Amino acid sequence: MSITLEELVRRIEKLGSEIETLKKKQRKRKVDKKKRKEAGEAILRLGEQIGARLKGSNIALSDFALQDHSEW
Repeated sequence: MSITLEELVRRIEKLGSEIETLKKKQRKRKVDKKKRKEAGEAILRLGEQIGARLKGSNIALSDFALQDHSEW
């Protein structure tokens, strides 16, 4: 099987294009992972703030969890 120089060039260009696509996907995955981590940290901070505010009151988080939210 004989491959011409032109066919080799086309294959190399195609591989180069695929490599660029994979690099872009990898960068996007890193960004998504970073966003998930930041969102998780924000949720934890919010939980800490809510806990601190409820600590001095007579309201417990279980009061909210046990309520019927069918009206919402």
